[in-house]
Amino acid sequence: MSEPKTVAIVGTGLIGCAWAAIFARAGWLVRLTDPHGPTLDAAKQRIADELRGLARHGLCDDPDGAAKRLTVARDLADAVAGVTFVQENGPEKVEDKIALFDVLWEAKDGAISARDGAARKDTARRESSRPSALLQRVVIGPMGQQPAL
Repeated sequence: MSEPKTVAIVGTGLIGCAWAAIFARAGWLVRLTDPHGPTLDAAKQRIADELRGLARHGLCDDPDGAAKRLTVARDLADAVAGVTFVQENGPEKVEDKIALFDVLWEAKDGAISARDGAARKDTARRESSRPSALLQRVVIGPMGQQPAL
């Protein structure tokens, strides 16, 4: 059996926690981070509750096992180090996007970063000092609905 993949969930509000539940129930190791301490502190319990809710509807076979795949990283660089995928769920602030791109560039590990279609990747690209090769690893998709639905 291959080693599980790891995702960094950047931003652990409602949408970030929903994405974390989806990845955890699919067998991924999930590393959570959020610059707002109280939101990050509440995230693991919120996700565990989400997983139990999914299980009640037959959408998660092992909510306790999935919850055990959740870890917390207080630092963005620690959160994205060595991960396969970064799911970013923060506010639409260009300076935050640039900071994330800078951390991903320093990681140099090829992780793909994704976020919903409202992202301002084009503005961040213009204002970032990082090469466009990094921005080719950014995926913007139509993720406007709750991921678990």
